[in-house]
This record gives sequence, C-alpha cells and structure tokens, in this order.
Amino acid sequence: MLILSSCGFRRPAGWRSIRETNGKLQGFEKLREVDVIVLGGGIVGITAAIYLRMSGRDVLVVERGRPGDEASRGNAGVLTREDLLPFSIPDDPLRLMGAVFNASSRFRYDPRILSRLLSWAGRLCEVSERDNGMRYATAIASLQRTAIFEHKALAKRASAERFFRPSGWIKLYRSDAGLEELDMELHFARIFGTTYEDLDESRLCELEPDLYAGDFSRALFFPESLSVSSPGGLTKAYARHLRDVGGVVETGDARSLARSSGRWAVNTLTGKVCADNIVVSLGAWSSQVLEPLGIQFPLMASRGYYRHFRPVDGVNLRRPIHDVEQGYMLSPMERGLRLTTGHEFTGVEAKAETAQLRRNVKAARKVFPLGPEIEEELCFAARPLLPDSLPVVGLAPGHKGLWLNFGHAGHGFTTAPATAVLLAQLMNDEEPFTDPSPLSPLRFGL
Repeated sequence: MLILSSCGFRRPAGWRSIRETNGKLQGFEKLREVDVIVLGGGIVGITAAIYLRMSGRDVLVVERGRPGDEASRGNAGVLTREDLLPFSIPDDPLRLMGAVFNASSRFRYDPRILSRLLSWAGRLCEVSERDNGMRYATAIASLQRTAIFEHKALAKRASAERFFRPSGWIKLYRSDAGLEELDMELHFARIFGTTYEDLDESRLCELEPDLYAGDFSRALFFPESLSVSSPGGLTKAYARHLRDVGGVVETGDARSLARSSGRWAVNTLTGKVCADNIVVSLGAWSSQVLEPLGIQFPLMASRGYYRHFRPVDGVNLRRPIHDVEQGYMLSPMERGLRLTTGHEFTGVEAKAETAQLRRNVKAARKVFPLGPEIEEELCFAARPLLPDSLPVVGLAPGHKGLWLNFGHAGHGFTTAPATAVLLAQLMNDEEPFTDPSPLSPLRFGL
C-alpha cells in the first residue's frame, strides 16, 4: 500500500510512478510477477490453479467476476462415469428436421450464426467419418476415472464434502431412435467397465416413486456417478481452498493479455501482472483472447438454460434424471429442483431466448410434478464445444509459455480436476497419467 510520512512520499518496492506533474505523484502501477497466470475462474481454471500451486508454482487467477458465477454454476451437477459418446448431429430424419426448423427440444440454433454453425458441423462430420467413437471414449473414460478420484480428494481438502451425494443418476429413453444411441453408449460402457442397471418399470418406480414412468420405453441407472447440491457453491469452495494454499484470485480483464518484455502480462484491478506462463481456461470465451494472437480453434458455444422450481409437498426427486430425447435434466439442488436444457448454438454474448426452455419445462411437467418456478433472473451458461467433443490441453504451438485448457463441452464440471492434473504434469515435464495426444492443440492443425 502507499505509505505517507511527515517526510513525504515513500515508494514501496515493486511500485513505480506512471505519471508525475510538477513533482506531484498522480498514480501508481504495481509491477508484480508470478510463475503462472490462469485466465478464468470457473471450475476448470480454479482446479488448474490448485494443482499448479500444489506443484510449487506461484499462481494468480484472473476472473472478470466472482469464481464459479458463470458456466460452472449452470449445470446439472452430475460427475459422470459413463457419458462416453461425443456430440453428434441427429441422423434420424424426423429429429434432424426438427433441429433444422428449430422445433426440437434437444437442439436449437441462432439463425444469425448459421454460416459459422454449418462450417463447424462440417468439421464435426469429418471427425465422425474418421473415428468410430473409440478415440473419444478412450480419452474421456480416462479423464472421468481420474476426475472422480481427484474430486473426492480435493473436496476433502477444501472442506466441501457436504456438496457431494453418492446418488448416481438415471437416463430415460422414449423411442427407437434414442435406443440406437443407447446401444452404442452401453457398448462403450461394457468396454470401459462402467457399472449400470437396466431398469424395468417397477424398479424405476422404486428408485423414483414420483416419476411418471409410463412415458419411457427404457431406463438406465448409473450408480457410480456422483451428484452435487450446488455446482457454483462447490466451485467457490475450491476457490477458497486455492487462497488457503497460497494462490491468488483477482478481478481483471483477460482480453488485456499481451506480451511485455518477453513475458505475458494481464491487467487486473490492482495493476499489471507478468508471468512466464499463461493458462487460458476461459471456456466458450477462450477465442476472444486467442484470436487476437492469431490462434483460431473451431470452438462453438452451446448455451444451456436453467430454472429452479419449488418442491411440491410430499414429492421428492432423489437423484438427477436425464430425459435424453427431450434434452433436459432435472436435478435436486439446494435452491430447489433444477431443470437444465439441451443445446442452443448461439454467440456467447447473445440475448437470451426462452423457446427451448419453455418446451423443456412443458415436457418435464408431464413426467414429474414440478412446483412453481422460483422467481429469479433467467439463468444460462455457455458450454465450449469443439468438433470432437474433447478439450484442448497443452502448449499452444509457436507461443512460448501459452498453455491451453478449455473446450470441455458438457463435461467440464466432471473432468476439470483431471485436466488440471494433466496440465500440471505437462508444464512440469512429468510423465502424464494418460495419453495427452487426443487433447493436443496440434490436432486442429495449428
């Protein structure tokens, strides 16, 4: 801080004057140096900072708001062990036409980004033609296994175990088109040892007595998955733990990232900070920082909306449920019963559009007795989705000290600790716990 004495100004070490007029000091710029700056205070950035700090690095997280207040809080709160299929375009003609004409409850797009969406969909089709799904399943299964273990350990250190519930979750299917997708998912579940239970109607009613089971032709219970009662609360608990172990979180503008005297520099509310290494963990906003540096990824924002409902007396949802073909999920949360929607492809700064949310609420009320909506501002979160549905983790080619950790799609809340471990291992030249090549930035031809 600035120290005043009867002898006049004393300038503490690490500060320098940025403007003086007629001998009067007008302002200061604080020059600070850390080992690593992490851009992004969501669960991906916070966990990355924790593991880098645990490896001995001096770490600063730069976030424009409070940690965990954006995409990290806007999910269904499921730590999955079985989501082994990448995002795909519907191949059933009716579902495809529904998506094209924005009549689908699972998918919606903003017509203003149609050209960019079609280009991205072309990249997705190229990946699908080259890969039968095994590459994705192998990579994501390894991340999920490690992530569940690391989440439990991290929650214990962060005194955040109260958020976790060993509830598992249920996936519900309505039609033959959905069952074809299910068969492929169970194929990979058997390969990678994921436990599941095929539920008949009586067993489904036993697990969820208040669910109207008759609307569904098949149900799967995945008992190994965990759920949390507040995704945003868990992220904030991890952020407090980061501070407890010596990390720093500050408000700043990630878009100010620039090279300064051979190092990376970012502006925060307390001044400019420099580091040899920078980590971009900005999710769907990562392109806003990378494109000015000449780095372009085929990154698409998949927005999901969420709304809370008050519990109905005597009615209880014990675990998250996913109505696969309608696209929504229902999850018991601290704020009530949370409904999250499927995919809306739009710009990260686009205005909210409630059509998909209204469809999902209508569909959900037919299968579960939702109470009244809790009055709150319309909430949504942008999920960063790359054509192969895998995150980017590694060093940006041609940019010394620029590390990437984003693009986790709908699995960021689950896999964040695993990609944090991998990132720390790569930065410290250690043996990685899994093959990093499926997550390499080089796979996009940079």
